[in-house]
Amino acid sequence: MRTRQLFLLAALAVCLAIPLQGQKVLQIERANSPRTQKIGVGAVLTFRLHGDPNWYTGEIANLIPEDSIIVFHNRFVKSNQVAAFRYELGWARGVGRQLFWFGLGWSGFALVGTATDGIPESHYRWSDATVTGAAVASSWLLPRVFAHKTTRFGRNRRIRLLDLSPE
Repeated sequence: MRTRQLFLLAALAVCLAIPLQGQKVLQIERANSPRTQKIGVGAVLTFRLHGDPNWYTGEIANLIPEDSIIVFHNRFVKSNQVAAFRYELGWARGVGRQLFWFGLGWSGFALVGTATDGIPESHYRWSDATVTGAAVASSWLLPRVFAHKTTRFGRNRRIRLLDLSPE
């Protein structure tokens, strides 16, 4: 019991001795919504600038809230120049893989069943091939249709840079 109290006292002393550092965040706000999305320094962003059709990817190195500047390792961008963010959706790739293996498994079990069950009336049917074809086609199409989500800024959404450090 005595060692537990000593350990807790030491942990409290260490926590109080660590200086609190400020946190700079990039906040995405939506009109008429109290919910926001915060992105911190070190996050990797894919973004597009106004008037530029290309997408750029970079890790946030620093944020300068006073001037509304996002600093990447190879460039800096003012927040009002950003037209859109793109987020990769990982679930589509995972579901696509599962559909692919489901389709192959369906045909595999149907072929094995046809070869080993000894019943002449049961055989590999067109419906088995259709299920396999639809699953494989869906597994190819799903990650391409739902590869990413794009958030556009303008009338309903905006970017704000905040410094949340204690004064």
